[in-house]
Amino acid sequence: MGKRLCLDAGRSAVALMLAMPLLGGPSMAQANTATGTMGIAVTVVDSCAVNANPLTMTSYLSAAASSTGNATFTVTCTIATAVASIGLSSGANAIGTVAQLKAPGYASLIPYALYQDPAFVTAWTNAAMPAAYAAIATPAIYTVYAKAPGGANVPTGTYLDTVNITVTYV
Repeated sequence: MGKRLCLDAGRSAVALMLAMPLLGGPSMAQANTATGTMGIAVTVVDSCAVNANPLTMTSYLSAAASSTGNATFTVTCTIATAVASIGLSSGANAIGTVAQLKAPGYASLIPYALYQDPAFVTAWTNAAMPAAYAAIATPAIYTVYAKAPGGANVPTGTYLDTVNITVTYV
C-alpha cells in the first residue's frame, strides 16, 4: 500500500498542475512582466542656416550700359534666435573692397557691386545690415541686387565670383 499511496500522490500533483491554469493559478507558460520609465530629452540651441540662389546678371557689353541682376537668399533660424547682422563679402576676386568677376583662364576682371535695394543705393558690405529679425517659424528672405558698370574692355567668356554670406546671431 505504500507504493500505491506514493503513485496516487504523484498523480494528484500532476492533475493539480494541469488544472491550475483553468483555476486561474500560475502555470509554467505564463509570462511575468516588469515596467519602468525612460526619460527623453533634446536640447535646442540657437542656430541659423543660409540658402542662396545663384545670381546671374544680364549680358555684359563692354562699352554699353551696366549689367544688372538679382537673386534671393533665405535665412532660417531656430525660434527666438535673434539675428544681429547679415553681411556679404566682397567676393573671392576682390581687389580691396571692390568685388570683381573673373573668367577662368583670363586675368581680366569686371568690377561689380552688391546692393540691398533695386535703385542700387544701399550697398551690401561684410556687416551691412543690422537685422531687426527675430526668428519665427518662417524663414526670412533677402534680395541681393548686383550691378556691373559698363566700360571694362574684356575678352568674351563667363565671368564668375563667389560671395560669402555671414549671419551673426545671438
